[in-house]
Amino acid sequence: MAALAPASPARPSKRSRSLRQAIGYGLLYVFLTILAVIFLFPFYSMVVGSLMSKEELFRSYPQLWPPNGPQFTAYRLLLQIATPEEVAASGLQNINNYNFVRYIFNTLLIASVAVALQVFFNTLAGYTFAKRNFPFKNQLFSVILATLLLPAAINFVPFYLLVAGTFGWKDTYWPFWIPSLATAFGIFLMRQFIASTIPDELIDSATIDGASQFQIVTRIVMPIMAGGMVVLGILTFVAVYNEYILTNLIISKPDLRTVQLFLANFKQATIRAPLYDLLFAGSVMATIPLLILFFVFQRKLVEGVMSGAIKG
Repeated sequence: MAALAPASPARPSKRSRSLRQAIGYGLLYVFLTILAVIFLFPFYSMVVGSLMSKEELFRSYPQLWPPNGPQFTAYRLLLQIATPEEVAASGLQNINNYNFVRYIFNTLLIASVAVALQVFFNTLAGYTFAKRNFPFKNQLFSVILATLLLPAAINFVPFYLLVAGTFGWKDTYWPFWIPSLATAFGIFLMRQFIASTIPDELIDSATIDGASQFQIVTRIVMPIMAGGMVVLGILTFVAVYNEYILTNLIISKPDLRTVQLFLANFKQATIRAPLYDLLFAGSVMATIPLLILFFVFQRKLVEGVMSGAIKG
């Protein structure tokens, strides 16, 4: 009599697998929601604080919403559209000496020009290291990467002596643009993107068709590398927009100040009687350009990061 084959273990039904998968996704979404609340709560507190009066801010218990409703006095004071009564009540009679809109414009100008220059020249340098051959290419690239290991603080004194003394760029925006036309990180990032995205056959075909190297970069490489250029541009914009130490070293004229320098100086000037409602309002308005930048280029940013991650 033939032996009976052992019964195979029962497989979980499709319904049970779907249920476990739904529970797993549900727990994941709950965890991500908690993380999002933790990360967004400081920004929410800043926004709510900017809509409160000084008396409401200094209550003994935290407020999740303005008790007397949102008040936009701090924003009107910074934008210089407040009434004389609001200026008098703020206790800051020289508020009109602070041109907040001008500071925002100065910061956007510095960051925008820096982005345009760095993206262009870093792409040129990255293409050269990725697709061109010249003596000591690898050694030079290693030296450039080695500069990333140097602490930024050791450059402050020689940088100031060079740009303020030798070139006479004190109280100008040139130190934000010229010395950083091509950065070590930017060259490395664009080299990696180009090396993993642009095939050599495409470069060879363009060369055979008579295109110069500059035409290859501007007409072939840059359109294909739009995602990588957006990644570099956003990183550069955020870094320059939030720059404080270099700005504090170079800029002393009030009409050339950036928004970060204004917020720091304003906090120091009112340290005996902190005007946190104005500081919160200024911080909120200073954050808005970064949020707009992210939402406008969100898709390109994700595409650029994923392109480098998959092909690199």
